[in-house]
Amino acid sequence: MNIKEFLFRRVVWVWENLLFRFFSYSSRCYFVERKTKFFSHECNYLQEFVNKHKKLSLDKRLICKITQDQADVDIALSLLNTVYKNLNDHPKIDLITIEILAKLMAYRTLKKGQMIPLLIKEKEGSFKRVEYVVDHVFDLWNKVTAYGLRDCKKKESPILLFRGTDFSLLRDEGRATILSDLDPSGPGKSLYEHAGNTVRSWLSNVTENGKKARVIGHSLGGAFTLYAVILDHNLLTNDCNTPSVAFNFPGVSQELLNIWNQIPRDKRPSFQGFIGKGDIVSKFGLLFGDVWEFSSKESLPPNTAHERIFLAHIPCVMKKVNVPLENQSNSRKFYSRIQKNASSTFYKMGLKKLFPKN
Repeated sequence: MNIKEFLFRRVVWVWENLLFRFFSYSSRCYFVERKTKFFSHECNYLQEFVNKHKKLSLDKRLICKITQDQADVDIALSLLNTVYKNLNDHPKIDLITIEILAKLMAYRTLKKGQMIPLLIKEKEGSFKRVEYVVDHVFDLWNKVTAYGLRDCKKKESPILLFRGTDFSLLRDEGRATILSDLDPSGPGKSLYEHAGNTVRSWLSNVTENGKKARVIGHSLGGAFTLYAVILDHNLLTNDCNTPSVAFNFPGVSQELLNIWNQIPRDKRPSFQGFIGKGDIVSKFGLLFGDVWEFSSKESLPPNTAHERIFLAHIPCVMKKVNVPLENQSNSRKFYSRIQKNASSTFYKMGLKKLFPKN
């Protein structure tokens, strides 16, 4: 280990431990129901990959970290293929595929025309391999990227894949996403409204044989997913086999929650949310829909709980979140108040002029 690697790991370790001590673990847990699922698998390579490329690894970090090297795309594709070859339990393949898409593939630099093989669940519960192609690369605002994926044979639901926050201040996209996290109307809300017409146009054009699109995202990308599910619900699929999915996402405002509650149940798109036990980000705002908590044996610091690929770790416990109770919890009110006050302060300090104009 060279001195640069040592200092990097030390800084990250100190920061994570400060957050861990300042924000108590119990306040970062969620109200859950008794319904529990234990998730395990036989793909040891997946665990090895996560340990190799996580935040504190000595190897190149790839999880929730944007890179522009095309070789990193091949690494992500290779991981998907390895999972497909080594897992026999199809429901696990489905969840792992989506988490890899949200926390790994979305952060790669994909090019239009690039192929991505996915296993897609069919109505009878079986799976089939589908070749997706990158149909559109979105510049939502100031190089903030999202990807439109389509089945090459145009028989399956298209996928809109949103990328999360880029914490690099040296890139336009990084500054834009960090700024969007501080939006007082909700993380990424102004950005999504700015890009709304472009997103809606693509979603309208790609409905395949009556199959509408699904949306997938992590962190800030998860926030964009929630906005799409609520504001553009008529353009998204309500097929429970291919839901829109958000990971480690901030919740929404009371105004948006009211809009969701007013959508007739048979008109609502199929949606699932997954949050990590110990994650602060998912304590912001209000939750809705079918939400599950990931947890492991460890008491995780906030950053690790936010970025971990939980389904790679064995065993992983999934518990259904009691959304009404969680939305009324004191810890959620506390963290939402911190987030709102911090955003309002930065907004008043002059950041208002930097937000995208609709």
